[in-house]
Amino acid sequence: MLFVTYPAKRLPTYTNKQLTVMKAIQHLYHLVFAAIVATMIFISISCSSPTVSSPVNETLVGMKSDRFSPATITISRGETITWVNDDTKIHTATSDMTEGGWYTGDVAPAAARSITFHSPGTYPYHCTYHVSMGMRGTIIVK
Repeated sequence: MLFVTYPAKRLPTYTNKQLTVMKAIQHLYHLVFAAIVATMIFISISCSSPTVSSPVNETLVGMKSDRFSPATITISRGETITWVNDDTKIHTATSDMTEGGWYTGDVAPAAARSITFHSPGTYPYHCTYHVSMGMRGTIIVK
């Protein structure tokens, strides 16, 4: 059996000045790390209770118990309706118009969708999934 030996690697030797510089750099890394952690904690605390603000021209319509609330709403031209799903099941807000209609898509529980109305008129709508249960609404744009 043949054994091969390699010469031992010589560990580098550092002067006192080099060691002092390396310790200072290591200390600097620790300070930077601590600053980053402190910043992340500050951001998470300041974001823990978000404030919800609505645009000035936004009106909320709830979706719950197979009803829109309010079922009929009057808004001005250029205002936005935001449907908020306060239910445990998926809903939609779907225009009854076959041409030029609109559709929010599926609005999951605790989610919201918005549509801005630019033209005056009366816009009846329904929930695609619960129309047979009477989930209907009307938007009147002045």
